[in-house]
Amino acid sequence: MKRHIALWIFIVIWCIATPNVIMADTLQDSEGTSYKEVTGYGELTNLIVTNYEKGIFETNYAITLHVDNAATLSQQQINDAFYTWIDDFYMAYQTSGELIAGYPAEYTTYFVDQHEDGENITYLNVFELNVDVPYEDIQALWAFEDNIASQIREVAATDLDKVLYVTDFVQRHYGYSYDTTVTPHSHVAFFKDGFGVCQAYALMTGELLERLGMNVKYVLGYITHEDGTVEQHAWNLVEVDGEWLNVDTTWSDPYYPVKGAASYNYMMSDSLIAYDHEREDTNLPQATEKKYEVLTSHYTMTHDERYIYAESKIGVIERFSKATMEKIEMPVYISGTNLWVNDVYLYYIDIDTSSLKRWNILTNNIEYLAPNVTAFHAENGVLVYEREEQQVKSTIQVVDEFAPSYKRLAFYWDEKIRALAGDHLTSDSVTAAEQTFNELPVQAKILTTEQFRFKELKRSAKVLARAKKQRIVWQGSTYIQQNQEIKVRVKKHIPAALRPYVEMQIVDEHGTIQQATVTYEGREVTVIPNVILEDDKTYYLRITPNSGTAYKVPLVIR
Repeated sequence: MKRHIALWIFIVIWCIATPNVIMADTLQDSEGTSYKEVTGYGELTNLIVTNYEKGIFETNYAITLHVDNAATLSQQQINDAFYTWIDDFYMAYQTSGELIAGYPAEYTTYFVDQHEDGENITYLNVFELNVDVPYEDIQALWAFEDNIASQIREVAATDLDKVLYVTDFVQRHYGYSYDTTVTPHSHVAFFKDGFGVCQAYALMTGELLERLGMNVKYVLGYITHEDGTVEQHAWNLVEVDGEWLNVDTTWSDPYYPVKGAASYNYMMSDSLIAYDHEREDTNLPQATEKKYEVLTSHYTMTHDERYIYAESKIGVIERFSKATMEKIEMPVYISGTNLWVNDVYLYYIDIDTSSLKRWNILTNNIEYLAPNVTAFHAENGVLVYEREEQQVKSTIQVVDEFAPSYKRLAFYWDEKIRALAGDHLTSDSVTAAEQTFNELPVQAKILTTEQFRFKELKRSAKVLARAKKQRIVWQGSTYIQQNQEIKVRVKKHIPAALRPYVEMQIVDEHGTIQQATVTYEGREVTVIPNVILEDDKTYYLRITPNSGTAYKVPLVIR
């Protein structure tokens, strides 16, 4: 007898001990054919894969199971004990979460013979792979993934970077379709045809992230569509900065264009993804990370070293800090789709005019590139865009998708230095900026402009740190207003570096601040109101020194 079952056979480096499996020697059938003993699911998988790698598609194996009350069972019931075991073999590996390196196949299991020893039944079987993916294609795919991962490793500084770069690569280069020359459930279909289905997405996403040192699980489950239909589905669990996160690169892949666009709107916790996803195995890690769910309502996306850029529901481009996922105001107003960052530009298709445009991140200039564009992608160093279902190869040059932008790196570092003012100018903040500078590629360092102010900032931070330790003591308790000038004397002069941290304000009896100008000369501080103080009102000089404790001293107008 034989049984046909759809299977995804996976390489797993560990074996699962199977209950009720009895150790056995190598056995032979009545014709002298040998059957290799296996003692569990993992050993059977390794045997099948080893044969497959040798070009052998039929594996003879024997498995001994303990069947309770075998003497009282019918032959069909004894056979069913084996079929239950082989079905569990399929499910155990499909839902273990360790299913990353995969061999897509249909299999047929031939039940050849059985030996009975009381309640121990030994089944002799032939496992035949009906493979449409040659092993050499798997090897070529793995070499390709090694190369892609090595390029991403050069530019991905964080766990989040790795997830975003891998998502970009998978979604911008491949599309969803069953129309493939090999099974669409295999990521080999991506490699050979450019298309595949959810298993292909999950396998390639998982394998690339594993090559980047990430902890990844393959999740088998079900999805519920808006019309209520349910179908089997696969996605990934990824550990990002110590927290598990669902990452579904199939469902986040923009429906149009099929290739060339990307999105990160299915990076979710279990509680949110449960709206339309259901796991088959609940023993996998629980995903509790909700940090990235602010992207759920956005469409096409892209990213650079500092920001994630996302197309909102109304088409307005917004940006989020990659460090905190807080929304940061854009310096320009842009409405666009099919977002893509390359070098110092954010490319997009204008929502209102369908024109291809790009925004210069450094200068905020917006440049018109081409009219009536429906999609675009990079190809051989230039932009290729679609118009009226035709592809047009432009002369617009772009850099490699994984090439670092030294101009952009230098620009962001300069921005960080310019922000070191007020409370942000501390020894720690300058040290952090210096560390970031030291980590910049040489090509970016030479493009920075603020590096020439860096030594000055380091000196200022040291002076400020010393000045902040001084205690400001005010002489007297009453400050007299004469000719609209308020003179204040302190026991020790206030260093220039500390003055921004000493706040002097004139307030009335209701606490309303009266605008004033403050000047320093040695130990004397002069506060000049910018408005005339009225004789019949009570005013105070409110002083907030670096200690943070405010004084409110009444002013006597004379």
